[in-house]
Amino acid sequence: MIGGALTWRKALLVLSGADPYNGARLWGWEDVMGEVEDMVLVDPRYSSMGGTALNIMGAAQMLGGAWILLLSDEQSIAARLILALLSLVSGALFLLVGRLVHEPKGGLIWEAGPRRFRLGGAREKDTLVVDASAVRGVAVATRTERWGREETAVEVASVELVLSSGATVLVAEPGDEDLARKIAGGLREITGFPEVDAPNAVTPLKDEVRVRLGSGSPLAPSLVTAGVLSLGVGAVMMANVKAAPVFGFLFGPAIGAIGLVLLALVVGKAFATEVIRLVPAGWRHEVHLGGRRFFERDLVPSDPEDAPGRVRLVTRGAQGFCLHLIRGGSIMVALNGVSRSTRLTPDGLLALAGDLAGGAGRTGEGP
Repeated sequence: MIGGALTWRKALLVLSGADPYNGARLWGWEDVMGEVEDMVLVDPRYSSMGGTALNIMGAAQMLGGAWILLLSDEQSIAARLILALLSLVSGALFLLVGRLVHEPKGGLIWEAGPRRFRLGGAREKDTLVVDASAVRGVAVATRTERWGREETAVEVASVELVLSSGATVLVAEPGDEDLARKIAGGLREITGFPEVDAPNAVTPLKDEVRVRLGSGSPLAPSLVTAGVLSLGVGAVMMANVKAAPVFGFLFGPAIGAIGLVLLALVVGKAFATEVIRLVPAGWRHEVHLGGRRFFERDLVPSDPEDAPGRVRLVTRGAQGFCLHLIRGGSIMVALNGVSRSTRLTPDGLLALAGDLAGGAGRTGEGP
């Protein structure tokens, strides 16, 4: 992990909104501000205990599968082989999920020496570096949301890095505007960036963007393993419908169908092409597969004439990086699952965000 033993104290000082240096002196933490250059502004998410527990269960499942195959003689060879394979696949699923839980995901780190931000993705290797030269400043963006048919509007505030390309990078979204401004103030104090306004318009450099992510999604191995396991369990239950008619007839097909859906999601994501375009009233996101359009959605605000828009990059932990296409109070998620293993890398996604934003809202350069 990046940071060090003192990182959590720095993060507390920054996100508290107080003057970090005065806060350090108040708590007797002068060493925090002087000796450690890497500062964790947003903690990555991970669970060492949860990951270890899942790995132990996975190893136990694998050992159980090996025991059934090699040592047990209570069933026929065919039955032992099927049970052993299901146990091995189940163990592999536990190990894959345990690795996801154990590895740090997401987070934001400021490196004072080279002056750059490091955004964490789904894994430690999925780091996106944003140099200070590409950042104009720190903005507090607000939008009005309505959930479902609720008439009462909800104000949501977020802290974002505004890039010279016109795109933004989400730092935090506490919801409350006062808290967001405190966080933004602490971030400006640490990094030295000025306060700027969030972009309120987009002028795309490209009329249409087509992207194929491929099969490198961070969750793909776990989904494939879960799909194979569900198919196997469903097939075994249906094959024994005479011995257990309730489980075989009712649950077997459902579990098998779940496996097919999981595998179809991975295959579809691997071969699908996502299309993003800006239409007169808002954003349009399409998914094409095999030359046919399988999915289409429009992000059209209730009042297009008074609906500021922007493009921001977001890290979603185990799901990787994605884009938020914002218009008014509505958000459309596109290109979800970007990592170093996909055809579009996090650096490419950042460049694409700039193409879609088109340098919107440019008001001057940062330090």
